Amino acid sequence: MRNLNRLWALVAALALALHASAALAAPPTPADDDLHFTYTGTLSAQADGALTLTLADGQQLTFKFADGARIAWPGRRGAAAADVATGANVRVTVERADPQAAWQVVRVRVLDRALSAPQADAPTVPSVAGVAQAYAAGSTLAVRQPDGGLATYELSAATRLLPAGHAQPPAAGDRVLLLFKRGDASQVWAIVVLPNTRAAQGQ
Repeated sequence: MRNLNRLWALVAALALALHASAALAAPPTPADDDLHFTYTGTLSAQADGALTLTLADGQQLTFKFADGARIAWPGRRGAAAADVATGANVRVTVERADPQAAWQVVRVRVLDRALSAPQADAPTVPSVAGVAQAYAAGSTLAVRQPDGGLATYELSAATRLLPAGHAQPPAAGDRVLLLFKRGDASQVWAIVVLPNTRAAQGQ
C-alpha cells in the first residue's frame, strides 16, 4: 500500500511538472514556409499603420496593416483599427506573399466583450492601459504604466465600471483600461477591469 501511495505521489508530481512546463512554453511560431498565421495577445501600441502585439511570454511583435485589413469586434459594426484600445486582448491574423516577404495584418479580432459595445451616450477614446495600484471610488485611481511610471487619474461620482452590472471595482494588481470622453481627458469616463489579467505584484 505504501508503495502504491508513493507511485501515485510520483505520478501527481510528474503531472504538475508537465503542466508547469506547458504554462511556461513559448507561444507557437510560424514555420519558415508558412504564409498564414494567427497570434493571440495584448495590443500594446498602434502607430504609423502598424500594431504591436505582446504575447503571453512577454515577447513583442510589430506588424504593418495590409490594405483592406478587417477588424472583427463582437457587437460592433464598422470598427476601424484606431477604435481598438491599447490593452485589449486580440487575435491577430497575419499573411505574407512568400516566405521572404514581411508579415502583414489582414484581420484583428477583439476578444474583450467588455470593450465591444461602447455606450452611444458617451463616445470614448481608449486612452490608458496599466496595472491598478490604489482605487478610491469617485476620487482617484493610481495606475502603474507599461514604462514603470506611476500616474494618478481623477475620477468622479459619474465614472463608470464596465461592463455595466458585472464589473467589480479594480483591486491592486488588476490590469485596467481607462476610457475618456472625446476631447476631455480631465476625468476618467469609465474603467474596464480586463478579464483574467491579474498582474503579479510589483509589476
